[in-house]
Amino acid sequence: NRRWSDARTLFEEAVRADPTFALAHAQLAIVLQRLGDAAAAAQHRRAVVDHIDRLPERQRLLTEAKRESETNTARAIELLEAFLARYPDEEKAYDLMVHAYTASRDPAVSKKILGFMERWARAMRTPAYLCVGAAESLLRISDRFELEQIGDAFVYVKSGKDDRGSACCVLAKGD
Repeated sequence: NRRWSDARTLFEEAVRADPTFALAHAQLAIVLQRLGDAAAAAQHRRAVVDHIDRLPERQRLLTEAKRESETNTARAIELLEAFLARYPDEEKAYDLMVHAYTASRDPAVSKKILGFMERWARAMRTPAYLCVGAAESLLRISDRFELEQIGDAFVYVKSGKDDRGSACCVLAKGD
């Protein structure tokens, strides 16, 4: 049930009641993005950063890593590794890490994507997800993959690395 308009109303009320309520700003940014209002979403993401000290530690650390990923991928990777050591069940951190590895443009860093995807799948006990751009990076650096189109929206990557089983990821087209 996607009641984005209702969520927008409630989160707008929350930030009106407390303009420093960083978690409400964060959730409102997500809702606004889903509703197609990118400019308003960006405004609320900036409010989250402005009030980062009001976030619980977990969200604060993740927000700091996300912010670093926009300008300093090496620092973002360092922050995300520290974050995942403390919070190994945070799927957003795994997703951010894959994006940071992909954005680094350093072949040595890019080669870490496969191992990291396997780590993500083991930690979450589900297939790991990444965008097609990251999948294409994987295919350029490793011949251990098979790529198969599934319908119009997904591709499947399988690594038959050893006899203990194979890692797999479902890759969604898009950004």
